Amino acid sequence: MKKTGIVIVNYNDYKNTSTIIDDIYTFNNIDEIVVVDSGSTDDSLEKIKKIKGITVLPTKNKGYSHALNVGSKYLVDKYKDINIIESNADILIGKESIINELNKMIDDNTKVVMPAINENGVIKYGWRNRNKYIDLLVNIPFINRLYRDKLIYYKKDYYKDIVNVECVYGCFFMIDGKTLESIDYFDENVFLYYEEDILAKKLKNKNLLSKCNCNIQVKHMHNATIGSNVSNLNKYKIHANSKFYYESKYNKARLSMLLFKLFYLINLIPYKIKAKKK
Repeated sequence: MKKTGIVIVNYNDYKNTSTIIDDIYTFNNIDEIVVVDSGSTDDSLEKIKKIKGITVLPTKNKGYSHALNVGSKYLVDKYKDINIIESNADILIGKESIINELNKMIDDNTKVVMPAINENGVIKYGWRNRNKYIDLLVNIPFINRLYRDKLIYYKKDYYKDIVNVECVYGCFFMIDGKTLESIDYFDENVFLYYEEDILAKKLKNKNLLSKCNCNIQVKHMHNATIGSNVSNLNKYKIHANSKFYYESKYNKARLSMLLFKLFYLINLIPYKIKAKKK
């Protein structure tokens, strides 16, 4: 029988990590809980190691994709045939049946699945994979706030029952382990952000699908360490670095890279102003 494992990424976030472990600890349909500690600088790793019945894998802080790969490769090597849940620490699943529903969605063509994500009452789903033209439009200063959602997301009435989506929300999704191995896992050249778009590109190359089950949902508390320990200015810079890599490597952007960098510099101004005021 195919196994199911979960990879939870922890960074200085014992509170959230212990909460999600408590949430799923009695789930009979999760065969192994793996916590990857991404180079925590506080005492969270020592605390997590004291939790019985889980596997803890310490690693250096090389980004979200790296941490997911550490846990995913461990599970694939151990079980061979396994569905892997990739999760932030600040997730609450709540119902064991959600795992069953996600497992049922994976078949010969569908290899990545997600539930709806409830972020403080706002329900989020998957989105369209961004080509260089769409990404340019959503990065035009001032205009981006008006048109970003229309360009990236499907229409609201699209999100009914189980639907195809090009990108799944990276905070919580399930992926077939053999498929993940076949696409050489997650690209560790991005520290954070754009993991979902890169994954979508890799799946598209193999004519494989991603789906969202709009009938089930998990809660994303959206209070993980990246939000509380990294300034908005630094998050913007990290996002830009990932974007530049994605556009160059996966969208083959050349001349348009000049525009991406110009928009980056313009959008950087308000972040710097706010940083100076603090």
